[in-house]
Amino acid sequence: MLLDWVEQEAQVAGCRSTSEAERYQGRKRKQENKREMEYRPPKQAISSKVYDLDLNGFTESELRVVLSAFMILSHPDAVFNSQGDKEAALNDSAKGFLREFKLLIKVIKEGHVKMSVEESKLQTLRSQLDLFDKAWCAFLNSFVLWKVKDARLLGEDKVRAACQLEISMIQKCKITPERDDTVLTHDKKAIQTRNTKGITKLPRRIH
Repeated sequence: MLLDWVEQEAQVAGCRSTSEAERYQGRKRKQENKREMEYRPPKQAISSKVYDLDLNGFTESELRVVLSAFMILSHPDAVFNSQGDKEAALNDSAKGFLREFKLLIKVIKEGHVKMSVEESKLQTLRSQLDLFDKAWCAFLNSFVLWKVKDARLLGEDKVRAACQLEISMIQKCKITPERDDTVLTHDKKAIQTRNTKGITKLPRRIH
């Protein structure tokens, strides 16, 4: 009887141990499954460096050209000394350049962008970069052509200013820069010195 009781108790204990082991393994599996469900592998972050505007890669003249586009559209009277074909072409190209520039920023920030309500075509980053590059080249070309004309007009203005200074000195003092100034009064010497310095500041080479 005692032996039977011992064997019975051993079987019960074994069943308890097996049951507890099974329950433990079950809890362990549940915890592992829970951790796996809660864990989400981090999404691959898009490096912001790709889209950072590294101004160190631009020359000072290039940055000025870009800023000129905003100035042309916002304050055309302050930029243009005259109104002609080159000014009109530059104004139109500036509008196109800034339009594509702003759209490029929008595509970078939001991803693919629909061009309009009527069009179903999405503008991708690659396609927008192509449009931006074409608009930039067109604007830069118009800017250079206008700048050449503007520089020529500026040179003419400087020549005109030099002539006016020379005429003013001749009329007021009855002298020229080459005339002997030993007999000039103090006031006339001051006028001669001032006008001579003003003339020397102007470009010596006139095309």
